[in-house]
Amino acid sequence: MITKLPSDWLAESRVGPPIARKPVRRNRVGAPASGPLLEAIRRSQQALLQLQDSEGGYWCGAIFGDSTIDADTIMLLNFLGQGACPKIQRIARHILTTQCADGGWPIYSHGPSDISATVKAYWALKFAGWDGDAQPLVAARACIRKLGGIHKVNTYTKFYLAIFGQYDWRGVPMIPPEIMLLPNWFYFNLYQMSSWTRAIVVPLAVVRAHLPAMPCPPHATLDELFPDSRRHVPLADAVGPSNRVSWRNFFLLLDAALRTVEAKGGARVRDGKLRTQALKLAEEWMLQRLQDSDGLGAIYPAILNTILAMKCLARMSHQRQ
Repeated sequence: MITKLPSDWLAESRVGPPIARKPVRRNRVGAPASGPLLEAIRRSQQALLQLQDSEGGYWCGAIFGDSTIDADTIMLLNFLGQGACPKIQRIARHILTTQCADGGWPIYSHGPSDISATVKAYWALKFAGWDGDAQPLVAARACIRKLGGIHKVNTYTKFYLAIFGQYDWRGVPMIPPEIMLLPNWFYFNLYQMSSWTRAIVVPLAVVRAHLPAMPCPPHATLDELFPDSRRHVPLADAVGPSNRVSWRNFFLLLDAALRTVEAKGGARVRDGKLRTQALKLAEEWMLQRLQDSDGLGAIYPAILNTILAMKCLARMSHQRQ
């Protein structure tokens, strides 16, 4: 049976046959502005127009980020050896102003407490010198336990914790830099990801290949957040159960396979030609996109990860010399 496509799904292309496109719903031109919804839209338009620069035609406003950006900045400054920077205290005071009533921190304004944001904020305050017995940190620990504990934080948080020895690298997902070698026609390749995901994943692949180990200041360790002596749990335990056939289980199997290959291959894999070529391509990929830009991907996590990756590459180059 041949199914006739609705005409709304067809659009003439300049070259070749028509291509299928999703129909676009359009409002009637000249529809009367009545009802509470249209009145709210009209008032919103007026408010925006009042904020517009009348001569330049642009809008200018503050960009508000959640507490994870502040916490990551404190982590980055410590990574760069600037743990005594005066900015850290100012950032820490701002983090405290965004703490929720239940002791946690959200990932958007007025949102619920998030486990990753809360662990990051807690750690940032400890970096800033806050004592674990201080009331904000006591409340944060209670919230972390309620949200499932430190093992439930996301991959990015585990990366940063592992860099400072606060989480075992065995509990951090594999991101092999060899993904740089996969051709674009391959079912899974770098360009199957969104642009922002690429900007975050490529630097993290470099970091994961180097497994950096930064000393953590004694006052910033997180032993009290772990329920027992384990400093990691298997990924399957961290992400929770799902159906037998699922993308979750596929990536868990892939992660296990990559770990086995790297463990058995040892130095032949970590220092081999494929790994060296992949890291070189990752470095070139980042450098090309840093040219005449406001940072990789123009997003803070990617910019931060790029700094970490470049530091790793610089250390590798220094060791070879």
